[in-house]
Amino acid sequence: MAPLSMKWDNNPFFFFEYLGGYITLIRLLLLNEKGKPLNLVANMELKMKDPSKRACLEETASIVMERFVSTSSLSGVTIDKVITGLSQLESNAYEVLSPLTFESLMAVYLKSSLINHSCNRNTRTVFSKWPNYRLTVLSSKDILKDEEITISYLGPFHTTMQRQKILKRGKCFDCLCERCSDPLELGSFSSGIKCVYCSKGYFLAQNPLKRDSEWTCTECSSMIESEKAILMDESLVNELNKVNKNSIQNLEKFLKTYEPLLHPRHVFILQIKQFLIEGMGRLEGYNYDKMDVNALSRKISLCQDLLEAFKYIENPLSFISGVVYLELTDTLYRKFLLTHDLSFKQSAKLKIVEALEILKYEDVMSTTDGTCLRRAIDISNYLEIK
Repeated sequence: MAPLSMKWDNNPFFFFEYLGGYITLIRLLLLNEKGKPLNLVANMELKMKDPSKRACLEETASIVMERFVSTSSLSGVTIDKVITGLSQLESNAYEVLSPLTFESLMAVYLKSSLINHSCNRNTRTVFSKWPNYRLTVLSSKDILKDEEITISYLGPFHTTMQRQKILKRGKCFDCLCERCSDPLELGSFSSGIKCVYCSKGYFLAQNPLKRDSEWTCTECSSMIESEKAILMDESLVNELNKVNKNSIQNLEKFLKTYEPLLHPRHVFILQIKQFLIEGMGRLEGYNYDKMDVNALSRKISLCQDLLEAFKYIENPLSFISGVVYLELTDTLYRKFLLTHDLSFKQSAKLKIVEALEILKYEDVMSTTDGTCLRRAIDISNYLEIK
């Protein structure tokens, strides 16, 4: 194998093509070799029990051993150490988006990696733009003295069963947080299935932390076996993967089909409503210039539904709440332009203040989240918000 310096001299893009994907791992291994190991969880025991995860780790480690370890100052590193390093990075990395290629990148932030996960987190993360990729952890609600600071690895639209499965597979732990432990999910009913016996209550897991827990109706106490609830949950995931997000009619049809079967704040219902909010005003046939008063009213109602649900499953300063407030503001103002009813303009002014209060922490130069902040600033300008 030719020396790395020679390859660098011959190809100025070699760093990105060849080293870019491994540079963080190499740094971690070098720190370990110099007696400065990083205090990062690896979850090795659980990962090595998973055949597919183990095979992936071993294959990647073999490549690292062949390309880097055998030809560098890392010659004393064993394949087991490489596997451990890879596992540490996987368990502690954040996903960031490259502003140059829009590819998904993984980044490790040592201090924030020490913060535990909770599905009822009390912070939110904000990433600055390239080249710094600075991570800021902000409180998203009041945090009491001695209360644990927590983050969430997941978005809001997952049932308890789904969250447990995702976290077990991806992060190798069982979540025991307040939301996961509560059958009502902090009053959100976001996993609730309509009772087929009384049609008034909702089936909820008696013990959400046990996959084989029976589900009981909140009104008539009828029960269904866990297998039925699991099948329903898996079916919803499959349906969500198949739904045509580019068709408002298709999304509305899904909503009409499943609303009678699930709690109004079930995450499946909320996710479909989020898709509708994103599509209305953007998708073909539903551009804002083609939306009448009824269509605008429908989008306003969807935004209000989502914000009401977020009182249970999100925090007041969560980024997604800011995005929905932004969509609501825009739609209210457009309804004012059609109807000339000043009450809609006044409502828009109130909502953009809420949106700006949340989004002001984003990096305005970011190609992703910063877009929302720039849009909020533009809307506030034509609404003449001081």
